Amino acid sequence: MPITFHNSEGCNFRYAGRRETRLVLLGCIAAEGFLLGDIDVVFCTSAFLLQMNRDWLGHDYHTDIITFDYTLPGADDSLSESSRGGSSLPAVFDVPRGTISGELYIDVETVRDNAAEMELKFENEMHRVVLHGVLHLCGYGDKTPEEEVRMRGLEDKYLRLFEVTAREAGAEKGEKVTVKKGRTGKKPTRRDKE
Repeated sequence: MPITFHNSEGCNFRYAGRRETRLVLLGCIAAEGFLLGDIDVVFCTSAFLLQMNRDWLGHDYHTDIITFDYTLPGADDSLSESSRGGSSLPAVFDVPRGTISGELYIDVETVRDNAAEMELKFENEMHRVVLHGVLHLCGYGDKTPEEEVRMRGLEDKYLRLFEVTAREAGAEKGEKVTVKKGRTGKKPTRRDKE
């Protein structure tokens, strides 16, 4: 079951960190106790994501990411009919419990603006945003101050995996690699709630 990267119409972004990101996301998902289903990461323009935010969530503002969770109950899920919205549909028996799937729509322009405003490397901020979406798929919210603090802590924890992955990749090539730290504890300037 894959992690794939795509561009929406009108976006010509080339994400150079695909291999490294897959490894880190697999580590994050496993450490959180989940299995990987299908995760599509879709890079898009600011206008595209703003329209999605309006159409799907009823929000009329820019955001850096919108996460759609497609995780289905698995064979050993004990969800009652009422917790599945009253449906009498059975669980999806070929999907093990704890398998996460979804789509992450990321506004490349907003991520770039946020990185510049916070004086961070664009790549580091993009890593954080991708992790943010996957953590939503793992069940973490960011609507309350407590949830937001927890989310930031988890983002920081898993961002360190990018540093390790970069060092290992550099060591394989005989290079010394340094990675600038992320924005620990800082609140995003343009990241709006999903």
